[in-house]
Amino acid sequence: MALCRRHAGLSATVVDLPGSARIGREIVEQAGMSDRLTYVEGDMYEVDLGGPHDGALCFSIIHHLTPDLTRRLFTRVREALRPGAPITVLDLFDREPGEQPGSGSFLGLFFQLTSAAATYSPARSAAG
Repeated sequence: MALCRRHAGLSATVVDLPGSARIGREIVEQAGMSDRLTYVEGDMYEVDLGGPHDGALCFSIIHHLTPDLTRRLFTRVREALRPGAPITVLDLFDREPGEQPGSGSFLGLFFQLTSAAATYSPARSAAG
């Protein structure tokens, strides 16, 4: 919503599971942005992503995925974008080899212990 507010001609499509999409729609409607944000409900590996889109945001999802599933997701997203369009990723990342451990390393351990999720370095998560 913030990006759509900032850029008058921008619209957005959000892909999410049905329960999250229902809550998201309520928030978007209360904010008066329903004409600019739409939802596609379903599994991000199966729904039609449409396109070609001018960009994609992948926020707080890849720490739930294995590196192979992350690459699969990024490949699907890239195929739904116009050539040269950006994919922007916001997530918690682990350190690269040789770097000092940071909060991403601690959270990776927490995720692994509580849900079998993990954090990965940016290079390990990158699409091939």
